[in-house]
Amino acid sequence: SEEIEGIKVFAHKMEDLDSSALRETADQLRNKEKNSLIVLISIFEDKIPIVITRHKDLEKVDARKVMNHMTNLLGGSGGGRSDFSQGGIENVKDIDIALASLSEFLVSLNS
Repeated sequence: SEEIEGIKVFAHKMEDLDSSALRETADQLRNKEKNSLIVLISIFEDKIPIVITRHKDLEKVDARKVMNHMTNLLGGSGGGRSDFSQGGIENVKDIDIALASLSEFLVSLNS
């Protein structure tokens, strides 16, 4: 994890986890750490699911805005609630770049 603007950010690319397993993993990480934002992307068969969730006390971050940022960079679509969003992305080759851009994006939300 990395700390950005006081937020513990877990942003990882994973292999062989379907949407359900990705949600479970994200929930476990979120429940372990207060002030956490979890962004997980998995390459699973011919799909690339993405899950974004935040700790319930971290109200200053909207998971839907983070999802929009990621799908703008990677294609695909997603949606959900302010504390949980999921979807699928299209562009696998830029995942690492998109995950690395999260710190700048989170800083821009607070300015």
